[in-house]
Amino acid sequence: MYYRIKQIDLDGHYTYSQVEKVLKSITNDITIYPNPCNMILNISTPANDQTSTIEIYSLDGRRVLSEQLTATNHKIDVHTLTKGTYMLRVFNSEKTFTTKFVRQ
Repeated sequence: MYYRIKQIDLDGHYTYSQVEKVLKSITNDITIYPNPCNMILNISTPANDQTSTIEIYSLDGRRVLSEQLTATNHKIDVHTLTKGTYMLRVFNSEKTFTTKFVRQ
């Protein structure tokens, strides 16, 4: 896929970024469960991936939670989040994994 960004200034002028090629690979390296969840969201990662950061975003783009991975099977307490759909982002210096989950 190819993407470019259109930036619109407050005065109505706009510019486009350069066109960038984005490769999306399907990976089973990271698993989240259960989805939907009530209290705890489990994140399972490969054994060598304990230097990653976990971020949860509301659908309006606000970051509502950020944690460092502490184990290959990491548990996140989501009971304080309001019910709804969220974006989960797990990333390190090499790769990023993003998916949606539902807090019931």
